[in-house]
Amino acid sequence: YEDNFKSYHIQTSEVEKFIFTFDSGSDVHVLTLEAAMALFTSKKLSTLRVVGVSGESTRADIKGRLVIKVEDPKSLESYHIDLGEAHGMKACPMNLLSISLLLKIGAVVHLEEGNSYFEACSGAERIPFKLNGGMFQLEASKGSEVGMWTE
Repeated sequence: YEDNFKSYHIQTSEVEKFIFTFDSGSDVHVLTLEAAMALFTSKKLSTLRVVGVSGESTRADIKGRLVIKVEDPKSLESYHIDLGEAHGMKACPMNLLSISLLLKIGAVVHLEEGNSYFEACSGAERIPFKLNGGMFQLEASKGSEVGMWTE
């Protein structure tokens, strides 16, 4: 899986960026409907039901393939990452990336006081998290399959 994350820098025009919050309590990626509509490479109706902290079950609106681009703020190197299937919901207040799914595809999520970062794959550039109200977040935009290395 590691080769899926190796990429070369692609020049793109300024595109819409979204904040992603890393979620250790989820086994699916769930985005706001706005982000899903902008970022998914394919879109279908979703049958996923999400149970929130209130205990109520809500159906996701759409599902699709999520490819994002993250950028190392120091080197400006871009990584286009295929995150596979994700879901979009009108009722979702933020974009949530499942840490467990990221680990399954070879990404590194390192959480340590004063040294928290994301690596697209082991050995890739360390992209520091922004800490916002106790949540670990990264900014990302729509990725491209062009420039991604595949197995």
